[in-house]
Amino acid sequence: MYKENFINYSLLLFLLEKRLIELSMEIAGKIQDFFNNGPGILSAKMLRDGARIKISIDSDDYTLDRTKGILQVKPGVSGKIDVTWTMNRAAFDYVFSSMSWEEVRSRVQEVSFFPNEEKQAKLRVDMNDDEIADYSWRGYHYWARRMGFGL
Repeated sequence: MYKENFINYSLLLFLLEKRLIELSMEIAGKIQDFFNNGPGILSAKMLRDGARIKISIDSDDYTLDRTKGILQVKPGVSGKIDVTWTMNRAAFDYVFSSMSWEEVRSRVQEVSFFPNEEKQAKLRVDMNDDEIADYSWRGYHYWARRMGFGL
């Protein structure tokens, strides 16, 4: 009896972990598609090679990385992060379901400047004073303005 319960519990944990990984990869794919083929493409063009943005959705982290002209999104945090975009899942669904870049700007401004308990997001620059020149050089300033953060 104990052995059967342990096996059932282990199988349940395995299936749950597998589903969480699938969900994480699905979200990473949605972010990547948004910036490579969707309405976020105009803002993504502003980023230069070496730009790395951490996108934190609830407690899950993703790294948006531009290397050799290619924008990739991976689950987890890798390398030095210069900018962190934090939001809850409702804000993520709201912003990333936009159909045009004007709608993206409007929705980002709504969840950033007028957050409510349901939808909220914020952008934080994680750079020292001596690195602040890299903020403009890597294109973060133009990316943030194009996204609607108004920096």
